[in-house]
Amino acid sequence: NDYLYHILSSDLFFEYMMVGNIGVKMPRGNKKAILKFEIPTPTDKKVQQAIIDECGNIDNIFKENENNIELAQKEVDRIISSISSINGKEFSLENVCLELFAGGDKPKNNSSQATDICNIPIYSNGIEKDGLYGYTNESKVTQKSVTISARGTIGFTVVRYTPFVPIVRLIVAVPNEEIVLAEYLRLALMNHGFVNTGGATPQLTVPNIKSYKLIIPEISIQKDLIRRVAEQERIIAESRLKMDSCPVTKQAILDKYLK
Repeated sequence: NDYLYHILSSDLFFEYMMVGNIGVKMPRGNKKAILKFEIPTPTDKKVQQAIIDECGNIDNIFKENENNIELAQKEVDRIISSISSINGKEFSLENVCLELFAGGDKPKNNSSQATDICNIPIYSNGIEKDGLYGYTNESKVTQKSVTISARGTIGFTVVRYTPFVPIVRLIVAVPNEEIVLAEYLRLALMNHGFVNTGGATPQLTVPNIKSYKLIIPEISIQKDLIRRVAEQERIIAESRLKMDSCPVTKQAILDKYLK
């Protein structure tokens, strides 16, 4: 059973299924084709056991890092929620920002890939690639800032360190860092939460969020919170990289024994 599990979770079976899938809008496996899949079966049971053991070790690494992510994320959530009871002054979002605005249309001069001419990132709403849409030749924002996804996955916040162009109503908050550091502003916004103002289509607007009340402590306390969250987010990022490498490593093990 364990050997069969590793074979059926391999690229070999996936590619076989994709070739034989049926349906257009909702691709699905062909039951008759599944039953005809030829399972590579070494006659030497020691080879099967070696595959089980080595692939099992990779599965354990995957689960270990999955658990690391879960624990680190819980710690991030705990640190962020502690902002509600921290000593600090209450400010509205607009009062701690030098600028607060929403992005407009995408630039006419744009490219899906960075080029010598178009090397300024264009960011839109969304989580994938932190909202990266493409590249252009002139920046709209040059100061360190926080962007807030205003449509779709509302409230997704990212600190931007380099010049960029926001589009499709992506909200940009340029903080007054004499009052609030950009990294802390991101955490404070995450702690506050976001309320959909768009009805059936989730969205945020600048008039809606500018009055958000945020607790802003002294800069030294902000830096400590930022550091603690950054440590946990580093663990999450490293664990995700290790998890991403697991399928490739498992496939290499299968190739070693079966090719």
